[in-house]
Amino acid sequence: MAKFKRVAIFFITLSSYLFALTIPISIAGDNIAIGVASAGILLFLLSKDFKNYPLFRPLLIFLIPDVLTMISQMSLSFLKMSCLNHHLIPYFSSYKSFKEKKVFRNVINLLALSSMVLSVAIIFEAFTHQHLKHIDFYNLHFYFHPSEAWGFLNNHLTTSGVLLLLFFLFVGLSFYLKRVLYAVASLFIFIAIILAQARSAWLGFIVGVGFFSVLVPKTLLKKVGVFVVGLLLFMLLIFAFPTLKSRFMSSFKVNIGKRASGNINRIIIWKSYLNTFKNYTIKQKIFGAGRDTRDLVYKEFVVIFKNTIPANLKVKPEERFYGGISHNIYLRYLGETGIVGLLGYLLFWFYMLFLNFKAARESPRMKAIFYSFVGSYIAFLVMGFFENTFVDATIKMALMFVIGMNFYLMDEKEKSLE
Repeated sequence: MAKFKRVAIFFITLSSYLFALTIPISIAGDNIAIGVASAGILLFLLSKDFKNYPLFRPLLIFLIPDVLTMISQMSLSFLKMSCLNHHLIPYFSSYKSFKEKKVFRNVINLLALSSMVLSVAIIFEAFTHQHLKHIDFYNLHFYFHPSEAWGFLNNHLTTSGVLLLLFFLFVGLSFYLKRVLYAVASLFIFIAIILAQARSAWLGFIVGVGFFSVLVPKTLLKKVGVFVVGLLLFMLLIFAFPTLKSRFMSSFKVNIGKRASGNINRIIIWKSYLNTFKNYTIKQKIFGAGRDTRDLVYKEFVVIFKNTIPANLKVKPEERFYGGISHNIYLRYLGETGIVGLLGYLLFWFYMLFLNFKAARESPRMKAIFYSFVGSYIAFLVMGFFENTFVDATIKMALMFVIGMNFYLMDEKEKSLE
């Protein structure tokens, strides 16, 4: 049993280093880290080690509704779409490894470096208009007008979701541990969030920074001043480049046509989800429609689309349906898991915010870092109004890794993080 535990500690520690390295720069690497972490957790269980695990209660809050949805449909077909999957592993990996080996500082240093690598990659892509995976060095030019960039990840929305979480993490750590590395990482990530050009992330960023600025222990005047200066700097960088300014202003436009803005597509999809929910049976309203949700939404989508987009444009509904992705995590939960699922998701976040406020009160010296988690989660919730952040695999793995850190820091409180 002791041998099992030694190997388990090796695997779980290795997985945290792998997550720190790969979360910002490699989707495939994330999955390798999950495999290593899973092996470590299994070996811990075989060695009958049941200590130093994070609370399972927070996960149950949003997982139970998924189970109820499957029970209500008497089918496991919803399992592929539910949150009952391996993306939760980083939550256990980060917490367990920090508890067993006290490698928090080393892991967070590596995460800071890999985050800066992602940020530099985004800056490079934005000003060269070339993607890293397809660089043409013979035609390498630099432009003043930055293009949309996302570095090593799938798209700019996924990249921005990960960057939001990392930004607040390093801001909080730079306040608490006062290391230049974390402050520099925060600055690089700040620039990368702007250049990734995800408008929902911009809005989440502004709201999250606003909450953090108000909560950090300073006088009211300084709090307002810090937020105003930060907001002005953010807007100055956006309006300094015509392409970024145009992207920002497009947030307020709803165009109808062959080149319709993404805003009108989202609005039609949102209306489709709401209309579909209105037509649900009582059971579906309570527990959702599971895997049938998007088929039901499509029927409503076709009707609303034809009533919104002029027929002479000859645009087919399926071209704008995008697989029925809700582009709103709250409507996703409402449609697929019903009122119970949406309440479970919201309760999970209320619980996380409550725990961090409580930790900040109990540990004044660490207020800044716990309030940075509050700002991070609020930014994430705001972005969720426009994207399916919580069910994006890459974002979710980053989120669970960060939440594992959050619980570890709550447990450590005034202890040394060396």
